[in-house]
Amino acid sequence: MRNTGAELRILSTDILVIGAGGAGLRAALSAHDAAPDLKILVVSRGKPGAHGVTATACSDRMAFHVSFPFTPPAGALAWREHAKDIYEGGGHVSDPNLANLLAEGSADAYQRLAELGVPFALGPGSRPRQFMTDGSTHPRACYTGPYTARDIEDALLRAARKAEIELLGDLMLCSLLKDEGSPRLSGALFVSEVGGEWLAVAARSVILATGGPGEIFEENVYPGGMNAAGWHATIVAGAALVNLEFIQFGLSSPATSLACSGSLMRALPAITADGRDLLEDVRKLAPDRNPIELLFMKGASWPVSAESPALAVDLAVWRAVRDGRTARLDYRSNPPFADADFLNARMSEIVRTWYKDRGVLLARNGSLSRPIERLRGINPQVIDWFRDRGIDLEREPIEVRHAAQHFQGGVLINTMAETGVPGLYACGEVAGGQHGANRPGGNSLLDCQVMGHVAGNEAARWAYGAALQKIDETARAEAAALESHLIGSGGREAHETIQAVREALSKYAGIVRTRDGLATAEKLLIDLMNAGVNTGDSGLPHAVSARAAVVAGLAIVRAAAARPESRGSHLYFNSEEDTQPLARNDAIGRAWNAVTWAGKDVLVQRMEIPPPRNRH
Repeated sequence: MRNTGAELRILSTDILVIGAGGAGLRAALSAHDAAPDLKILVVSRGKPGAHGVTATACSDRMAFHVSFPFTPPAGALAWREHAKDIYEGGGHVSDPNLANLLAEGSADAYQRLAELGVPFALGPGSRPRQFMTDGSTHPRACYTGPYTARDIEDALLRAARKAEIELLGDLMLCSLLKDEGSPRLSGALFVSEVGGEWLAVAARSVILATGGPGEIFEENVYPGGMNAAGWHATIVAGAALVNLEFIQFGLSSPATSLACSGSLMRALPAITADGRDLLEDVRKLAPDRNPIELLFMKGASWPVSAESPALAVDLAVWRAVRDGRTARLDYRSNPPFADADFLNARMSEIVRTWYKDRGVLLARNGSLSRPIERLRGINPQVIDWFRDRGIDLEREPIEVRHAAQHFQGGVLINTMAETGVPGLYACGEVAGGQHGANRPGGNSLLDCQVMGHVAGNEAARWAYGAALQKIDETARAEAAALESHLIGSGGREAHETIQAVREALSKYAGIVRTRDGLATAEKLLIDLMNAGVNTGDSGLPHAVSARAAVVAGLAIVRAAAARPESRGSHLYFNSEEDTQPLARNDAIGRAWNAVTWAGKDVLVQRMEIPPPRNRH
């Protein structure tokens, strides 16, 4: 599948948006609203509306985080407490100004989506229904149901088509193009996923919204095609990446990629590994805690976090899987050592009230209810969801493993979505600085809308003052260089390279990280970088993905090694056998590990986080 000499097509636009998920479409619509006379082109790796996280995501009850004036504690305190949860709950490693921007802009973001027809659930007085998610001190999560993200994507896509914004799919980002001798961008180079042809797009401004690189981990809940090309192209262009060590992992069903959070844990299933009760291991890891209550807590703190006592559940499962056993949630029977007194009398009042408010009985006449009965009372839809995919929870357990769910870091942005590269803006999961070591559940969908709106406005403003540059020669030279480097007999085949990256990151940079493990991963990734990549039988797009995966993997491993402490989703242990991760160390930890491109390698340096600016 050699692409040498493939045709190069050149287009021009005023504003180029790379990515057609929630962030990219919001950015395109906001740019159109700000500058209806400018031409906007959205380019997506897959088909718009059918590719990416927003278009395909599903979870127990997917959240969109909002602080309304009536959201507790109400008034101006509502969004201020929200911002506090983002910044302080995130371990003081996000930009506090971005935290303020997300929280204060959340109600407007919700209103724009509601006006576009997103069917958010409403309660008395037509107020949005809100519930509590992990990382939150108050109930702020709005929702439509399991498919909140898809409902948002559908509404945005309808609006984009109505506005006659041009959409192109099946194109892979290869490089960002610059004016010769200038730091500003002039466009981007893509390769077709279908025919292998090149496409270069000249643009006055560019918005990057390519999402998180889920494919670089063996276990992940991302749809196919979510790669690190956005990260790679941007650092090569001169931007920095931050917070790459903070990646959210959570227990998921590998057969369906569903996050096993919320009701799936609060139904209190038996949790086993090849027939052995893992709650016995949980009891040993946290001898002073009720293991059943820790299982309940996993429903409200699904992502692995150093600050959550439910970490003991994660470690028990992780060790079982590491040792070659299969961990399962079993809704047919209760945990072996649980009895009615254990559940009804020893559970905290808060937990017992939670069940009572939902009409779910833990026990009746001294006999325990079964987990499947509790799940049916809390969330019958998830039982149907599994049955539709060939899994009957009444008859069989489900396998669970830790899967990558969200990349907290990415391309460093400021409150104007600027990346430091003139003319380049970023928003959504590809961006970094807005989230910290933890993230309130539902804040990712919110981030896409708030920062997508900012990026669209700012890109439109820049485009009015920027000249459109000719990119023909630059694009041809870049395409020729990529063909020369990636097509031929040298280097390791693309599919083998990506698999090696996935194995290294999953083994050494998952929920348990150690100095020796990260050093081993770094050596493996350096060897992959030195070996190079060739297309083999995979095609040029796959080789571009493989090249980016190696760089992203090395950046993550070095960023993690530069943080010898535990904070949020980054857990650093002295050894894999330790029962507790190293403690948080604010003397070294309240700063960013910034990743930049140093010719042919990645460099990690400490960067101070901006202080909060005075507000009016």
